[in-house]
Amino acid sequence: IENCTATGGGAAVYVGRGLFEMTGGNITKNTAKGSGGGVNMQGGTFVMSGGSLDGNTSENEGGNMRINKLASVVLTGDAKICNGQAKNGGNITMFGSLVVEANAKISGSASSISLFSNYDDAVADLTVKGGTIEGAIRYGSNKGQVTMNLLGGSVEKVNYQASDVTSLYVGGNVQVGNISIAKGKQIQIHKDGLEDAASIGISMTDMEDPFAAVTDPKDARTAFVRTTVSPSLKKKLQIVCMSKGVSEDAYTHDLLEKAINRDYEKALLAVTAEE
Repeated sequence: IENCTATGGGAAVYVGRGLFEMTGGNITKNTAKGSGGGVNMQGGTFVMSGGSLDGNTSENEGGNMRINKLASVVLTGDAKICNGQAKNGGNITMFGSLVVEANAKISGSASSISLFSNYDDAVADLTVKGGTIEGAIRYGSNKGQVTMNLLGGSVEKVNYQASDVTSLYVGGNVQVGNISIAKGKQIQIHKDGLEDAASIGISMTDMEDPFAAVTDPKDARTAFVRTTVSPSLKKKLQIVCMSKGVSEDAYTHDLLEKAINRDYEKALLAVTAEE
């Protein structure tokens, strides 16, 4: 389906209810003045296991797709969503539910996913179990509830904005290039824990301290990113220094205080659980 236009949303596909399945083919080069240049999910369920949404454009939000608060989407198999263009959420803008798993890939847009809830009764939920998300996930809200579960796969970047109604969980063997976390926000370890292979990059340029500590989930059932070293820290933290001329060093709890006093502008924390 290509080269369609719409004065509203969903130039190629508009779903109000029911089930929409896509196992192959391409939805490409469609343009909507409203939201969801390629697909507008106002309700119902969309299961995409193959094919692509590629190069669709919205003059509003969700270049390739918009997911309303009543809709749910599963990207699985070899599904690809790429090269979308919009004022907000180049590939996807979502107010409902999205699951990314298997070998699904979202790419080709600097602002890949905008995850928001602007409705008092809405619960926007993104769960990443596998696949790849390139580009930034913009994440925050001022109404309803927004939850992100990063449990597997590869995520390039998350912009975690200041908001009282957002929750961010990490777990499994997820690989996150960087979470840019706003002052006062927390990252929680999922109840099932982190695997040894998990890696989470964190930058906190607006915080008082350039480094954070993570509490032991065995003690608290959840791990919080803090602006000071936690005395209960029992995890190994590998700090990869981004400043020019600084070599990569591995710090344990005893050396973390010394690391904090160094003049690093940015750092990545690769968190691995002890045996």
